[in-house]
Amino acid sequence: MSEDRKTYLSGCENPVQKLHEKGCFNRYHEGFVYPSPDEIKAIRLYLELSQIDVAKLVGATFKEGKGSQTIRKWETEEGKTEHRKIPYSVWRLLLIETGIVKVEE
Repeated sequence: MSEDRKTYLSGCENPVQKLHEKGCFNRYHEGFVYPSPDEIKAIRLYLELSQIDVAKLVGATFKEGKGSQTIRKWETEEGKTEHRKIPYSVWRLLLIETGIVKVEE
C-alpha cells in the first residue's frame, strides 16, 4: 500500500460538512455521534493526509514507509477484530490541528 498515491473520493465532495451535519464534532453538543471508520478515512483523504501525517498530528505511533497501525485500526470496519474506536480526545485534536474546528467550538 502506497502512502503517496492520491485517492479521489467519490460521492462525498466534502466529508467535513457531512460530519458537521451528523453531529460528530463536539461530544458536549446534543446529538453527538462518533465518526465511523469510513468517515475518519474520508476526512484524512479529503485533507490529503497520509496515515503517517495523522499519526504525527495526534501523537500516534508509525513506521516510515509502512504507515500507522493505530490509524489503520481506527479506519478498520467496525465488527472486525482489528477495529478500535478513535478516542474522543484524539478525534477532537485531529479536528483542531487540521483547522476543521476551533478550540472554542
